[in-house]
Amino acid sequence: MTIDLRNGLCKTNNYEAWRFPGGELHFKLNKEIFNSNVLVRTSIESSDDLMLLCLCLEVLNFKNISPRIAIDYMAYQQADRRFGQTECFSLKVISNILNSFKTDSFAIFDPHSDVAPALLNNCEVCDNSKFITYVLDQWESQYRGVHRNELIILAPDAGAYKKIFALCEKIGFRGQIECCAKSRNHDTGEKTIIVPKFDEGKDVLIIDDICLAGGTFLGISSQIKNKCHLAVSHGTFNNGVDHLLERFETIYTTDSRCTIENDRVKIYKL
Repeated sequence: MTIDLRNGLCKTNNYEAWRFPGGELHFKLNKEIFNSNVLVRTSIESSDDLMLLCLCLEVLNFKNISPRIAIDYMAYQQADRRFGQTECFSLKVISNILNSFKTDSFAIFDPHSDVAPALLNNCEVCDNSKFITYVLDQWESQYRGVHRNELIILAPDAGAYKKIFALCEKIGFRGQIECCAKSRNHDTGEKTIIVPKFDEGKDVLIIDDICLAGGTFLGISSQIKNKCHLAVSHGTFNNGVDHLLERFETIYTTDSRCTIENDRVKIYKL
């Protein structure tokens, strides 16, 4: 049985969830569960999503069920450490809450770092290899009609490069893989992104785990004369995509966060 909490507050065959007039959430199962093999699917984008998951887990635990939890998007991933002695460690707080319930396992799709899988009990990572394979298939068939190995894959920073290099090994990509670098002006503290020079006859695909407003990607693409494409596992797109599409031919993402309808935004369904 799968309980898909990505549907949010609604009534489905498996559950019903609603908000009381005072603002509190409530949850109930719509059918008796006789099989302990239960998967709970969620995308934790807000405090409401986290609370809904907790309420669901409380009911399942009451029925002596320890479900598997599949998390498409894990909130607070970028707060994966304590940045200062007076700042909270948000990701640890959320993980402690989830670990307080009885669960069989957790699975997170393309987490921002290895901290979330380390904090959650019995957690595995679902990498982005199927998504990026989809991206390469789409690019190959829709844009150039040439082999994917003619594409240049670009990592926005050194941290992403290690992950992308391993990804390319897994999916059998044999094309050019490059990495941006960062420099700092020690007098002003200003950071600058240094972008490699490319053969202008090849398209460039920037790959990363998340896009918020997209300023970093715009800064990188502004230094590239080639046609650019962007592939991000989690597209929040806080400011929409119109400004990004001025620089990128195509944006590829998944439905972990994105619901934008645009012919140049290709969404892979998880």
